[in-house]
Amino acid sequence: MRKLAEVFASGFERVHGFSPGEHEVELVSPEDGAEAVGGLAEIGVEGNLLAFYAELGAVTLPDLGNGIWIDDAASVAEGITAGCRPTELDGALKDSVVVFATDGGGAMFAVSATSGRVYRLSLGALAGSVYEVGDVGWAVVGEDLWTFLDRLRNDLIDAVRT
Repeated sequence: MRKLAEVFASGFERVHGFSPGEHEVELVSPEDGAEAVGGLAEIGVEGNLLAFYAELGAVTLPDLGNGIWIDDAASVAEGITAGCRPTELDGALKDSVVVFATDGGGAMFAVSATSGRVYRLSLGALAGSVYEVGDVGWAVVGEDLWTFLDRLRNDLIDAVRT
């Protein structure tokens, strides 16, 4: 992903006629990864997000589709502890989640704490740490975090080819 992001950004202006934003796939040291994982585990985050944050930090791809911003572990933890990110879904979909990313269209991406699925959330209402969703405004965009990330990588490969 890191190399793909570099290639994508280097050819972006030629294809689109304007300069790209900052594209970054941040690798973390083993020590920083262990600290990130420890901090998230301490507040109850489990599963594949811990494996992700053991290796990677923020991922910023502002020109890929609407853009995608995967937060670093500290931002995820801060959002949870400050109560400014939803941790529960209610309404048409009931689940516990960890929001880890956003896109340029105002949607959030969250990993289910029960199934591991990745949801794209939009058109809901945030009340404290509960995000109310209706029949529309949410979709499963990955059966697990790795499927979501693989789809993101494939989108980046397609963009580089273009």
